[in-house]
Amino acid sequence: MKLNRVLICSFLIILASSVITAQIKSNDLEIFNRSFQLGGERSSEKQFFICETEVKTFNPDGTLESKDSYILYLKYIPGDKAENEFYECSRFEIQTNDSITRTVPSLEGWTYSPFLEGSAKDENNQVFGIDHKKFENLVDQNNNGFPPEKSYLIYNSFIDFHAFCNVFAEEKAGQKGIQDIHKIGEKVIHYASHSKPPVNLGSAIKEGSYFANGEITLELKGLSKVNEKETAIVHYDSGESSFKMIMEPMPGVTINTRGRSHYFGDIFIDLNTKWVQKIIMAEIVVAQSKLPFPPNEISSIAERHSQILNVSKIIYEKQVRIK
Repeated sequence: MKLNRVLICSFLIILASSVITAQIKSNDLEIFNRSFQLGGERSSEKQFFICETEVKTFNPDGTLESKDSYILYLKYIPGDKAENEFYECSRFEIQTNDSITRTVPSLEGWTYSPFLEGSAKDENNQVFGIDHKKFENLVDQNNNGFPPEKSYLIYNSFIDFHAFCNVFAEEKAGQKGIQDIHKIGEKVIHYASHSKPPVNLGSAIKEGSYFANGEITLELKGLSKVNEKETAIVHYDSGESSFKMIMEPMPGVTINTRGRSHYFGDIFIDLNTKWVQKIIMAEIVVAQSKLPFPPNEISSIAERHSQILNVSKIIYEKQVRIK
């Protein structure tokens, strides 16, 4: 009799465990049936971003040639209307080989309103309406100038920010984009696929320079927690991309560069406010430059790794202050 009771108790325990396990599995799977709304209007409140891009260039034998980090401190200021909102650069710095730090004083306190309508180019053919003149003849805190390629990468930090945070991570009416993926595993071909934005800048990088995107895809990969907020993880991939740059580093000297690029990464979007909380990006670039003097051709390989963090006002101001 006692043995029967033990057997019955054991059976009930096993049965209860099976039921609980089945419920847990059912709850785990429920996330795949959940529908998400990633588009829509963002909340109207200040946002603070620290954006860092590390650029590594390599010699043909694979050894590291140089490493630079471009760090942008950018805050979003809402307005009473969409056209009154703007961004403010608090600081821009460049670190070389983890030690030498240069800043760009002319960008500190600079405010602008990005142009995001239509093709996102203003009447002067400037991408996002970002003023090219602001990046002409840039100098550091010691009044030393920057070569054209570094000036371009400083400018490109602003372009990358709005490409990821506005073009990829924000809904655009009537166009295929982030608002069209609702469930984990869903993928969409983004409207910016095969776009060919100009990349000319000032007098050093000539008109006719461009970056040609491949087939850009967005995929909802899952959920995460960033800044104590529930976020959707959206993976983006540029597909096979290419570019052409026509540079004139000095009068009468023209350098033509052609290459291939592939960039990809993840966007973490707050499901409540729709604001980006974090972005990571990796890019592989292979290029060849033709020179009007020996060695006539130079091949280069580069990697870019970017991280955009949405941080609190306290952290942002502390980071700007201690630099």
